[in-house]
Amino acid sequence: MSGEDRLSELLDKIVNQAFNDGFGQDLPDDMLSGSMPKYSSIQEYTERTGKRFRMTKKQTDRGLTREASFDEFQQNLFKRKNK
Repeated sequence: MSGEDRLSELLDKIVNQAFNDGFGQDLPDDMLSGSMPKYSSIQEYTERTGKRFRMTKKQTDRGLTREASFDEFQQNLFKRKNK
């Protein structure tokens, strides 16, 4: 592997970690079965993952409710998992 490839791989890992922290990337696969991740509530998400759901600044700026932000989070989680 060339130095450029190693650098690219390292940068990919850093960027993925920076953008995915707190966004559910560490969830077990069995929680992602079906067409979309299924959590009936933010409380269930917290109980099952041990993570607190946090709205992004962009979601807050767009005026989304906490529940709408959580729905968007689940849709984005499904998209990332199936890439």
